[in-house]
Amino acid sequence: MPGSGRRAPGEIRAAILEAAQALFRDQGYDQTSTRQIAQRAGTTSTTLFRHFGSKAALHRSEEHTSELQSHH
Repeated sequence: MPGSGRRAPGEIRAAILEAAQALFRDQGYDQTSTRQIAQRAGTTSTTLFRHFGSKAALHRSEEHTSELQSHH
């Protein structure tokens, strides 16, 4: 929807992954909350859990994404 201010699910997912990667790197996994990740990504914790299910699942996705990016 152009002009609605809403982001596509893929854009939200990417923003969450980017936020998680930065926060996990800067603060460590244990010191990073899902609320911090959601705030940095410009979304809510509910949306984060809808996309990833848990902080651990998000971390696995973030690690996988980082591995793929490092091979390019």
